[in-house]
Amino acid sequence: MPYEKLRDVFEKKQQGVFLPYEEFQKLWRAAEDRPMDVSEAPFDYLISIARFEGKVKEELATVRLELTIDILGRGWVQVPLGLGEAGVSQAQFIEPKDTKVKPLLRVADGQYVLVTRGKGRYVVALELVRQLKTQPGLHVLDYRIPSAAVTTLELVIPEENLKVDVEPMLAAATSQVEVEGAKATRLQAFLGSAKEVRLSWKPKTEAAPELKPVIVCEQFQHIEIAEALINYEVKMDYSIHRGGVDAFTIQLPGAFRITDVSGANIAKWEIETPAEAAGRQARQLAKVKLFSLVKDRYALTVLGQVRLTEACPPVPRFRKQKVETPLRQALQT
Repeated sequence: MPYEKLRDVFEKKQQGVFLPYEEFQKLWRAAEDRPMDVSEAPFDYLISIARFEGKVKEELATVRLELTIDILGRGWVQVPLGLGEAGVSQAQFIEPKDTKVKPLLRVADGQYVLVTRGKGRYVVALELVRQLKTQPGLHVLDYRIPSAAVTTLELVIPEENLKVDVEPMLAAATSQVEVEGAKATRLQAFLGSAKEVRLSWKPKTEAAPELKPVIVCEQFQHIEIAEALINYEVKMDYSIHRGGVDAFTIQLPGAFRITDVSGANIAKWEIETPAEAAGRQARQLAKVKLFSLVKDRYALTVLGQVRLTEACPPVPRFRKQKVETPLRQALQT
């Protein structure tokens, strides 16, 4: 046996050790009788996924929390969940469906603790209610959360176009949705690994109903000059502040002939000439009535024509006259 060359022979890639089959059987039986010891996991539980989904109504937030928990320890295991500031109305295991174990909750050190037993993966669903913290011009929703590998949050707030600040977060986005016939803001966020979450947004203020709306209009005119007519396409973009409106009044020159009025939600439009107006320079009013109130923004397009002779009045003509100037008189002399 080349013991002095053992390292060079066997400690190389693709090298093998050969022994009689009888010796291999002895080693195999010895391995079956004494399997290798497997160490226990260094922790009793692992929360891999936490999903928060809820909505805000008045000053309360109702949230459903689904936790995916792996129980690794033997016997009874305690899993801290946080949520001490919220009220838990219901808790149940939704997976595995055939489990006979019931989730037990207790409060310790100001937080909820889930007590369960039995190794395996469980999905527990919790129904939470949390009151908002109302500050001057600010609504705040905060509570402690369980530490999970992946935490997602989806919340519907019954106001549109809200900017929601999330702390902490990895990414967040808001979108506009309609819930029960009303517009709302939906927040979707990925939270970082933290022990608490804080959401804040500024509710929109409403003007008193007796105040009249404020309307600002930006106008764009496209003019086409033909042989005998001037064609107009007038686009008006309205910014509506402080309330809503259901009618618009447009003042036009008396020579302007409207051919069409287009826009969303128009019920009817008509032309009205004030009784005191007369002559070519008189003004006329185009009144547009909508089916319902519009807010924020509205677009209206008016098509019309003006005769070229009416748009450009004739230039006065003068008779030719012989004018004697002092220079002409001097030259004649």
